[in-house]
Amino acid sequence: MKIKYLALGALMAVISSIFQCIPAFFSEIFIILTIFSSIPIYIITRKHLTLGFLSYIVAFILITFINPHENLIFLFTNGLLGLVLGFFNNYIDNKYLICTISGIILLLSINAVTFIIGINLIGFAYSFNLLSQCLILVFGFVYCFVLNFICSLIYKRIENAIN
Repeated sequence: MKIKYLALGALMAVISSIFQCIPAFFSEIFIILTIFSSIPIYIITRKHLTLGFLSYIVAFILITFINPHENLIFLFTNGLLGLVLGFFNNYIDNKYLICTISGIILLLSINAVTFIIGINLIGFAYSFNLLSQCLILVFGFVYCFVLNFICSLIYKRIENAIN
């Protein structure tokens, strides 16, 4: 692995950590900005898959030191989506299939944290019934579609600026 890619991976991990910890630095009002913590992980995963996974782990460790409350949110939602979207964009051309797979992975990860670990990531209590699972799945599809569009747009702009 080239030093240039390692430095880029470290930079992306730091940027992702900063975006994820914005509510700890400022206020909970800025929690919507944590969505952008997926973008650096997406970009580095598109560039180099192994480096994307390493940046995901390094960002998780940095977030754990800065704000332990945000580390599970990053590990199971924003960071995981950046990793999954970046991975599948390298191998699958169909954007709808990418968003469907990513939405299902988001649903599974939210349910794993909520029902296995016992920490509610959504912000309100819900039960394991068909209606709530369908609502989370629909939200996951829409969220992944919008996030994939934003990440792809930023990735293409960065690629065009570099080349």
